[in-house]
Amino acid sequence: MQHEITSSIMAHLQSAGHSVVWIYQGVKLPGTLPVVTIEQMQNNNAFISKGREAVETTYRHQVGLRARTESEKTRIQSELNRIFLFDKFDLLDTTETPAPVVGSFYVRPVSIVPIMDDTVNDESGKHRVYFDIEVEQITRRFY
Repeated sequence: MQHEITSSIMAHLQSAGHSVVWIYQGVKLPGTLPVVTIEQMQNNNAFISKGREAVETTYRHQVGLRARTESEKTRIQSELNRIFLFDKFDLLDTTETPAPVVGSFYVRPVSIVPIMDDTVNDESGKHRVYFDIEVEQITRRFY
């Protein structure tokens, strides 16, 4: 389910006109800005019934934004925040090509964290903000 959720968030942001890069070990960011990044964070499972008949999994992602200017960052940040607060995301089945829509979900924005650059000369580190978002899924075991 992790792959489907990450791919679905990426597709939704791309359909809104954003350049999106999936962050993984060794990935190279494009030289052109603005760019939105998505990275998997830790997931958690909570057993919501005694016999483990139902489990709630929380999938966490960090969505980053790197912009050319502070003005561009705040404008796109507002747009992304609205998307995370109100948009319904199509859930894609990524085991098939092209990936059909098999459901939908909402994301829960948890925090918005602006990042200051480490050095004055670090152009790639300026004008960044990160969104911590969560998607919850309940899985039921059927006998």
